[in-house]
Amino acid sequence: MASRILALCVAPLVCLGLAAAALDAQTPPDVVRRAAVRWLDALDAEQRSRALAAFDGEARFDWGYTPRARSGLRIGGASELQRERLTELLGAVFDDATLAQFEQIRELERVLFERESRPGAPATWRDYDEYYVTLFGDPRSEERWGWRFEGHHISLNVTVLGERVVGVTPLFLGANPARSVGSNGADVRPLGEEERVGRELFESLDEAQRERAGAGQQLTGDILAQPGRETPEAKGLRASELEDEQRSRLASLVELFARRLRGSARDERLAALREGLEGARLVWVGSAAPGERCYWRVHVGGHVFEYDDSVPTGNHVHTLWRDAGADFGGSAVRAR
Repeated sequence: MASRILALCVAPLVCLGLAAAALDAQTPPDVVRRAAVRWLDALDAEQRSRALAAFDGEARFDWGYTPRARSGLRIGGASELQRERLTELLGAVFDDATLAQFEQIRELERVLFERESRPGAPATWRDYDEYYVTLFGDPRSEERWGWRFEGHHISLNVTVLGERVVGVTPLFLGANPARSVGSNGADVRPLGEEERVGRELFESLDEAQRERAGAGQQLTGDILAQPGRETPEAKGLRASELEDEQRSRLASLVELFARRLRGSARDERLAALREGLEGARLVWVGSAAPGERCYWRVHVGGHVFEYDDSVPTGNHVHTLWRDAGADFGGSAVRAR
């Protein structure tokens, strides 16, 4: 049954790809704002009242990745037009492959519902439609605005000044199960590249490098830069202690996160990461063997990237990108 459920993601992914491809043809600098306005225009007055919140309110900083009560507009029950416009909004910032990641992560809620439900006690907290959208500030009239798309294992926090995306973090993606088998027998791994590239980097390290990376430490149990916490101290193996090929792998690892973005938002962050790579630090704890428990973290300037698969099953992944200077827009927003 779980494989049949996962097969249902094919049609939505085709639609996501078509919508994102249309966005690729749009080059105006206001594409993000226009996508937000078009989504709002597809809502009725009551829906807009739930979707809009004050930019300066505390709610903008209240992010999370576990099942919980959330504010904003629930996507369950949305019309076909509203879903199309939401895809445009997501696709104005994130690329096609990342839209597919979002869909795969949401589809896993159906798998968890099946696994965790009991006779007479359905696992109602596992809901494919239990995701919410909030716009902070009104893109139709305000210069400072942003949006959040959030539910179990997804938290996207985008901040915009005028037409420019100045913040894309905190950005959380998780997957449970991290590895499943689809109807065609192929592996379903929404965050498989983050695992593969990270393990390849660790496997390339010699014993001395692994020791400096912290291989002998205990697993953390989860990501460290959780909601309400500051980013952890930069420590571990220095990028300057890596060979050229290892540095290239490290660059590929952190660029996976920035390459989820589209257009200038991606290009600006890739440039910043490349500029700061020489001073990067790597922490790795756990096993290098595929499917076994591990945790890694990379610091590049104010950017922190985390990957955690330390639950006992070794099949439940959390990933996070934080940017100390630009979480929720950071200094660019405070200066206005």
